Amino acid sequence: MKPLIKQFAEVVGMSAASAYRLRDKGIIPAEAQTLTDLTIPYCFHVRKIASGRFDTEFDITNARARRMHYRANLAELQYKKMAGKLIDVGVAAYEQNRIIELMRSKLMGMPYRIGVETGSRDAGQIARRIIDEIMCSNPDLI
Repeated sequence: MKPLIKQFAEVVGMSAASAYRLRDKGIIPAEAQTLTDLTIPYCFHVRKIASGRFDTEFDITNARARRMHYRANLAELQYKKMAGKLIDVGVAAYEQNRIIELMRSKLMGMPYRIGVETGSRDAGQIARRIIDEIMCSNPDLI
């Protein structure tokens, strides 16, 4: 026949190691004679945890409050998305990359175009003209 504490663990649905830890902490009695002697103190312990009256790492009241907080935040984000106040990150990233590629291609072609327009081979003069061109076309960049 199995030891009483192992039977208790099976009935309650926990591992034997957890049941032994409960016994070592004094939550269930070590000298129990029946399953009832183990189950009743365990039920009181579970009720204390559920009501938040037990000093433990897992406080169910705080866990419920955090869950409700996250659900409220999620509902707010869903509402903002439906209202059009939020945009999809993928769409924003695509548009950003498209703009960067367009600017890159324009900037990469600028020295050749300006060199031909000015008819100069002087690097300093071409660089000044490129800077002027960038500032005139996009003053927010600099």
